[in-house]
Amino acid sequence: MRDHVTRRPMPVEQSILWKPLRDSHYVVASLQPADGGRRRIFIRQQVVARVEALVRAHGRRTVGLLLGQLYQCSTTGADYLVIESISEHEVVGDENDLATTIGAALEERSTQRHGVFGFGDDHAHVLGWYRGVTAVEARPSLSTAGIHASLFGQPWQTTLVISEGARPEGALFLHDVVNSRWFYAPFYELLSHAPAPDQPKATVINWPQYMTAEPVVPSERAASAAPVAEMADVRAAKPYERPWLRRPSDKHTREERSRLRDGADSPLVDTPTALTGDAPEPVSHDGRTLADQPVVDRPVTNRPAPRSVQPGLADASRGNRERPGSRREEKSTEKLSIVDNRDQKKGAPPSTRRLGDDDDTVMGEDPDRYIEIARAEGFFIAAKFDAAGERGRAETLWVLNEPYSGLLLAVVGAGSEVVDATLHYNLQTDDGGLQQTPFPEHRDPESKTIYVRETCMDSLRARCRRLRATNALLREWKVTPPISFLTPGEWESIPVSGTAADGGVRGTSDLNKARIAELPPGVRSQFHLPGGESNA
Repeated sequence: MRDHVTRRPMPVEQSILWKPLRDSHYVVASLQPADGGRRRIFIRQQVVARVEALVRAHGRRTVGLLLGQLYQCSTTGADYLVIESISEHEVVGDENDLATTIGAALEERSTQRHGVFGFGDDHAHVLGWYRGVTAVEARPSLSTAGIHASLFGQPWQTTLVISEGARPEGALFLHDVVNSRWFYAPFYELLSHAPAPDQPKATVINWPQYMTAEPVVPSERAASAAPVAEMADVRAAKPYERPWLRRPSDKHTREERSRLRDGADSPLVDTPTALTGDAPEPVSHDGRTLADQPVVDRPVTNRPAPRSVQPGLADASRGNRERPGSRREEKSTEKLSIVDNRDQKKGAPPSTRRLGDDDDTVMGEDPDRYIEIARAEGFFIAAKFDAAGERGRAETLWVLNEPYSGLLLAVVGAGSEVVDATLHYNLQTDDGGLQQTPFPEHRDPESKTIYVRETCMDSLRARCRRLRATNALLREWKVTPPISFLTPGEWESIPVSGTAADGGVRGTSDLNKARIAELPPGVRSQFHLPGGESNA
C-alpha cells in the first residue's frame, strides 16, 4: 500500500492540534519503531460536524465508516492520514447489530463506491469507523473494542466515538498492540482554509477530553449547533449579591446584624423558599422547565439532586483581619484561611476602565483585566507562577479560588492575552448526571457528586452565576481527580522522541505537585488537593 501513498506536505498551518488532556500514553506509544505503524491523524471539520449531527439525531444507534486518504509528508517524511468523508447507514437496533452493519459496509466498500458524504472519492481508503455512545469513557467499550479488532486490521485505523445528547463529546481511539492498551489519539482538526495571520482559528471541537495550545474561537457552525435548552439567562435575572461585599446598613438592629453575620440571610439562600421547599424550578430559554426536557437534553450542571439547602455561610472562614505589622497578625498567620485576602495586594494591577456588574471576560482578554474581573466575582489569588513555554515564550499561571461556592480557577496568560482558562467545581446531581460523567474518578455515587471542568476563556461571570443559581455547588469538594496546573506551553514542551520522553512526563508531574504544594493550606484542604489537611 506504500506504493500508492501520495507525497504532500502536512497541512499543519491549516489545522488545530488537539492533545488528550489526561491520557499521556500516546507519548509512550510514539517511542515504538515507526510509531508502531500508526499515523498522524487529520480530520476535516465537516466530518466532525456531520458525525455529531447524526449522533445528536440518532444517539448510540449511529454507525458508519471513516473514509479518506493516506499521505507521506514531502518535507519531513512522516506518514499521516486525512479523514475526508464518512459513509452513512441505517441506524442499528442494538449493540448486536453493530458488527453486522459495519461488516456489510466494509463489503460494500470493496465493490461499490457510493453513499459518501463530504469530499470522498471512489478511491478513498477506509481509515476507521465511527459510532454513537451514551458517554465517552476512558477506554472503548468491550463491544466497540471487539468489533474494531475483528474488522480493522491496520494499526492506523481509528475509532471515533461521539456521545449522544445536546452537548456531544468525542474521542479518537487507537490501539497499542505492544502494550495491549487503547488510548486517546492526538489529532489535527483540518480547517477548510488557512486562517488569516495572527488570527485565532475557528474550531468545531468542544470535547473536554482534549486540549489545544493554539488560540481558537468557536466556529459559526459550532455556535449554530449549540443547544437552546439552557437555564434562563442569568444576566436578565436579579444580579448575584456577593457575600464578601455585603455589609449591614445602619438601620439594622444588633439582632439583625448578628443574623446577617451568621448567614441566615445569605444571598445564596432564598429564605422563604428554603423553608417551604417551594423553590421555583429553573426555566430554559424556550419556556420549558427541566422536568419537561428529555433526559439527554438536560445539561448536567442544571440537574441538581434534591437536597436540603444549607442555612448560610456561617461556617466559612472569615480570613485574617489583622492589620500588617500588628502583634496578633503574626500569630494568626499559621491559621491562614481560604478567604484570606492579603494575596490581593500581589494581584494584577487594576485596569483604567471601571468594572460594571455586567462586565465579563471575552476571548483574547488581557490577563490583568481577566484577573480583575475574576476578583470582582469573588475569586482570590491563591498562587501565581511564571513559566517558559515552547520556544521560550513567557507564560504566567494564576490559580484562584472562590471559597464560598467551591470554584477553582486556573488562568494562563501569554503576553497581552489569556491563552487558557479552566473552571473546576464539584456539583451534586442525580443518577442521570452520574451516568453521563465518563470517568469513574470524576464521580462519587454515594453522595451523587461529580467533578466538572470547563473552559472559561469567555463569559466567566455568567458561568459562575449560572452555576451558583443551580444551588448544587459543593463548597468543600468530595471528588478530586488529578488536576493539572501546567501551562499550554509546558505541555507542548514534553519530548515525544528518544528516552527523554518518560523523563518529560515525570518532570511535568513533579512540577505539578510542587505547584500544588505552594498553594495555601486552606485551599488544598477545601479542594482536597494532595498535601491538604484533609489528606494528611
